Amino acid sequence: MFTYLLIVALASQMFCGCTAETVEIQPVSAAQSRPFRNMPKKYGPHKLIDNNFKTQTITEYLASDWEAGTWVTVHLGAEFCVETVEIWYFLDLPKYKSTFTCTNDEIWCHSCEGYCAKKAPLLISVYTEDYTGSLSAPPPDNGCTRGDSVKFHNMHAHILTMYELKVFVRVEE
Repeated sequence: MFTYLLIVALASQMFCGCTAETVEIQPVSAAQSRPFRNMPKKYGPHKLIDNNFKTQTITEYLASDWEAGTWVTVHLGAEFCVETVEIWYFLDLPKYKSTFTCTNDEIWCHSCEGYCAKKAPLLISVYTEDYTGSLSAPPPDNGCTRGDSVKFHNMHAHILTMYELKVFVRVEE
């Protein structure tokens, strides 16, 4: 499975215009806190990773637990060294694109460029499912964060709307 994902990542290098060290990968699955109006077929998390800019995922908070906010998690299928994450919010592109940079300083991706939704600031984390080590001391990866999942967490309990997600990882030799 990992070999297949790496081949796909390397092949996408030709199409996305990425540098030799960084390629775009396609997440294999997605989950969300709750689909908008309980309509998963129309607004479910799979719409975020379907490569169709005409669809969108909308996540709403639960009224009983609004302090938990809204979240969307994508699973990458294997552990990668994530460098940047792009979120496309609306169809007026690239005006509404946010690019978050992930470094090995901590699990959160900071340094947002672009739209960076001021009314719905996101916490973006890269992590490995079922990781039992210390999250405060990730292994050094020269400017990227290692993990097999990326989580988008809106702590202000607003509705979270995203059209597409792009994850760029470092190809390891």
